[in-house]
Amino acid sequence: MKNQFSASLRINGIYSEVNKLQNSDIKVMLTETNGEYLYRRMTLSNTGLKNSPQITEPYTLDAILPCKTDLFLHTLRGDDNSKESFLPIERNIAIGETAVLTPSGGRSSSTTAFPFMDLTADGKTFLLAIGWTGKWKCRIERSENTVHITVGLAHANFFLYPNESVDLPSVFLLEGKEGETAASVRRRFRRILLKDMNPLPKNKKLPVSIQPFDRYYRGEFSDIWRTEDGQLKTLEGANKIGGIDTYWLDAAWFLDGFPNGVGNYTFHEGFPNGLKFLSDAVCRSEKELIVWFEPERVCAGTDVFHLHPEYLLARGTDEKNYLYNLGDEEAYEWLYRLLSAFIRTNGIHHLRQDFNMSPLPYWAENDEEDREGICEIKHIMGLYRLWDDLKAEFPHLYIDNCASGGRRIDLETVRRAVPLWRSDIVCKPHTKTNPTDIWNQNQILSLSEYLPYHSACSWEPKANDMRSSATEGLACAFHVLDPAFDFEAADVATREIKSLQEYWDGDFYALEKPTLNENVFVAYQLAKNDCGYAAIFRREECKEHCYSLRLQNVDVFSTYSITVTDENYNQKTQNVRGAILFKGFDVYLPLPRSSMIVTYQKIESDIQT
Repeated sequence: MKNQFSASLRINGIYSEVNKLQNSDIKVMLTETNGEYLYRRMTLSNTGLKNSPQITEPYTLDAILPCKTDLFLHTLRGDDNSKESFLPIERNIAIGETAVLTPSGGRSSSTTAFPFMDLTADGKTFLLAIGWTGKWKCRIERSENTVHITVGLAHANFFLYPNESVDLPSVFLLEGKEGETAASVRRRFRRILLKDMNPLPKNKKLPVSIQPFDRYYRGEFSDIWRTEDGQLKTLEGANKIGGIDTYWLDAAWFLDGFPNGVGNYTFHEGFPNGLKFLSDAVCRSEKELIVWFEPERVCAGTDVFHLHPEYLLARGTDEKNYLYNLGDEEAYEWLYRLLSAFIRTNGIHHLRQDFNMSPLPYWAENDEEDREGICEIKHIMGLYRLWDDLKAEFPHLYIDNCASGGRRIDLETVRRAVPLWRSDIVCKPHTKTNPTDIWNQNQILSLSEYLPYHSACSWEPKANDMRSSATEGLACAFHVLDPAFDFEAADVATREIKSLQEYWDGDFYALEKPTLNENVFVAYQLAKNDCGYAAIFRREECKEHCYSLRLQNVDVFSTYSITVTDENYNQKTQNVRGAILFKGFDVYLPLPRSSMIVTYQKIESDIQT
C-alpha cells in the first residue's frame, strides 16, 4: 500500500513529492506502519543555519486513485450539541465535483466535519482516518478517470527557524478487499484500533460512573453537593448501586467554579482538605476517581492569569478567555508539573480533560509574520506530549477527551484518550422536546461503526434510557441524594451494563440506520466469537409491536441459547436455530418507547426448536 500514497508540500510555491524533495535544508521524516494498513506521521525539520524557505500546502497524504465509475463518500457530521450530531453523511461525488472537509473553530470533530470516513471508488472501499486535533483539511477531487485525495492543515504558510521541527496531521488508510463492503472495512478498522491503538490500560473497561454534575451543580442541591460532605453523601448513594465502579467529580472543586473559575487550581471553601479525603473514601468503596480539568482555557482573574500571563495567548475581541500556550516550552513544563503533582497529591486515578473554546482565532492572531499555522502546530504537539507524558508517569491512568462534548475526536486523540461524554446533548434530561434517547441511539449506531470506545450519560435508571445511552460504559446522573430514589432499579440497570461490557471489543453491526424518525424500530448488535447481544428500541410513535431481529455473524447450521430481557428486566431463555436468527427472529415490544436486550451463545448440542 505504501507505494500508492505519496506525501507532498510546496517550497517557495514549487510543488514537490516528499520522496523527490531536493532541498537539503528541509528534511521530511515519514514514520509509517505499512502492512494491513498504512499509518503515517510526517515531521518537517530545518537542518540549515538560516530560516527555511516558505512552506505551504504540506500534505501527509497526496494520492491519486483510479475511479472510472462511481465515487461514494460515507462520513459523519461533527458534534454541535444538537440532534444532528454525528449523523451520517452519504453522497456521490460526480465527475468535476470537489468535496472539501474541515472542522470549524479549530477542534477536530466540531460541527462541519468528522475525521473518519470511507470512500468507495469503482467498488473498492478505502477507509481514511485523520489524526490532528486542530483544523485539518481533506480535499477529494473527482476527475473523469481518477480521484485526487489530499490531507493536511487547513492553514499553512510558514518558514522554520534553524533546528526547528514540526509535526503534521497523521493519516491512516485501510484498503478494502475485493468485494468487501464498506461496513466490513469499518469493522476491520475498529479491530485495528482495539489491537494496535488502544488508549486504555491493560484489561481496563470503560467506567460505569456516578456523575450528577448537571443535575446538582446549579439546582436546589447545589449548596450541599458542592462540598466535601456533599460529595461523600453522593458516594454513599453510589455505594448502594452495585454496577457503579467509578466516582466522577466534574467541574465543581475549584475557586469561583465553572465556567468563570477555569484557571484556578485552588479549592473553594467547600473542599478544605483538597480531594484526598474524597479519594481515600472512593478507594475504600473499591471504586476509582476521575476528576475534571480544563487546562487549555484560562479565565481572566484566575490563578494562572495572575501567576503566568506570559503563558497565555489572547484574542483581541475576548477579554474574558485566554488560551494556555502549550506550544511554549516553559509553559508546557509548568503545566505538566502542576497536573502531575495535583494528580499524585489528591489521589486521582483518571483525568478528564475538557476544552470549552474554539482555539483557531487565538492561534491565528498570535502567529508570527510569515508563520501562519505555527501556533496551531506547536499547541497540538504540546497537547499530545502532555497526554503521553502523563500516561507514562501514571500507567494506571486513562484520559477522558472532552471538548464541549465530542468536538475533539480524531485518530490521535482516540489513540491516547476515550470520549466518555460524546456530546453535550446529555447535559439535560430526556423530555418530549429533548428526546435524548433517540439522539443517543443514533450516536451509538453512527460512532460505533468507526470507534470502539465512547460513552454518554443517562439521567434515570429506566431500561430504555440506560440502554439508549450505554456502550461499554456509562455516566449516571442519578438523584442519589433523594432518599426516595429507586436504588434497586439503578442497581439492576447498571449491573446489566456491566454484564454486556465484554461484547464491546467484538464486531459492531448497525442493524438499522440512524434516523430522527420516531415511528421506527432501531437496533444494533455486538458479535464476539460465538456469542454477543443485540439491543432493540421501539420509538415513541412506532405503531408496530413486532421486530424481526436478523442477527449477523451466526452459524446457520448451529443452535444458540438466547436470553431475551424486556423493558422490566424480565428474562426468557430458549434455544433457537442459527438459520432462524439469521433469517429473522421475532421479538415483541408491546409498549412504545421501550427496549429489549437479546443475548446469544452458540451451544454444542444441535437442539431443534
